[in-house]
Amino acid sequence: MDKVILFLGMILIGYLTVFNAHSEQVDVTEVLKVELKRLTHKHSLEIIAVMKEYLPAILDQVAQELRYDADQKFKCSLLKDTAIKDDC
Repeated sequence: MDKVILFLGMILIGYLTVFNAHSEQVDVTEVLKVELKRLTHKHSLEIIAVMKEYLPAILDQVAQELRYDADQKFKCSLLKDTAIKDDC
């Protein structure tokens, strides 16, 4: 919620700055487009930094799940023709 308020505040400040700086008519749509692109770029960089920080933990979890699945399949293949039916 704070980011939304900050975003809207920055748009308003950008609009007022441009509007007051020029006496002629300013294309507000173009100013808002540029401001939106700038903020989108900034938040994209933040997301990349967070992903970079947590990627090892995510990959470890995925690797653990893949190992578990492979172990289950191997165990079931070994117990296939036996009387033991342990989750297979």
